[in-house]
Amino acid sequence: MAMFRLLLGVLLGAAIWAGFSLSRADMPVVYMSAIFLARLAAWTIVIGWAFPRMSLSRAAASVLVGTLLSYLIDVPVFFGVLTAISGIC
Repeated sequence: MAMFRLLLGVLLGAAIWAGFSLSRADMPVVYMSAIFLARLAAWTIVIGWAFPRMSLSRAAASVLVGTLLSYLIDVPVFFGVLTAISGIC
């Protein structure tokens, strides 16, 4: 399940990144909104696939918690990137 979620997230994220790179648009709010919707979609697909008999309210809560945890996991990566960039420049 974790590998499926990872692959789905990578594919969706790469598609969004490619779309914004090709358009050369500088719209960080739209980009971050697209990433948020992609994470919601990925968690919805994974939860629906892994737990098909789960109630709708519980599935919705699981999707929201999964999405929030995804962002929480990104916090150390964000600070690691900042540290790496500041160490190089």
